[in-house]
Amino acid sequence: MYNAWTTPELVKRWWSANRGAMTIAEIDLRVGGIWRYVMVTNDGFEVAFHGEYREIVPNERLVSTEVYETMPDGEAIDTLTLTEQDGRTTLTILVQHTSKEDRDAHINSGMEDGMQDAMDLLEDVAVSLRKTGVRTAEATGTSLPVVAAVSAVPGATHPRPTYHRRQEQTQAMDWTLEVVMLPVSDIDRSSRSTVTRSAFTSITTL
Repeated sequence: MYNAWTTPELVKRWWSANRGAMTIAEIDLRVGGIWRYVMVTNDGFEVAFHGEYREIVPNERLVSTEVYETMPDGEAIDTLTLTEQDGRTTLTILVQHTSKEDRDAHINSGMEDGMQDAMDLLEDVAVSLRKTGVRTAEATGTSLPVVAAVSAVPGATHPRPTYHRRQEQTQAMDWTLEVVMLPVSDIDRSSRSTVTRSAFTSITTL
């Protein structure tokens, strides 16, 4: 699962969620390294994100910033955690925003459906790696198929959508997405660092 998340050629197989073609998947997997994903949607609209890795614990945890390049002031911090218990892996994604407005815009964007489809494709990629012997479940101590539950911020007025896994699967990996607010000072520091380390000279920082 970690390889499927951090290998450009594999990311291209799931990140677009069958909503277009992923044209760029750049990953400099090191603390301070930059990632950038670009896709062209089925109706011809270009979507691009980038960020900087802050913390990397292979097979367990990734922390990075995330910037939607159409809205560069809305930078967030993403924390991906992989945990395994009793043969079941839980993939948790925490997205931290600096404001309620950015958080609510993210939740209201309709991202749940796309996230669910992307996680289904990620599951397929992970299963294919297991079948070909690349970072297998036996080697990593994880099981690979996916189920999903998305949670909003505690106290928010949004409902908590829950997704059910595809019935034909017999194993399970849970994923959870939580979207919350973060102190502005942390994002300011991250924005300056991202501009300094990346080639995106047109970034507007907070």
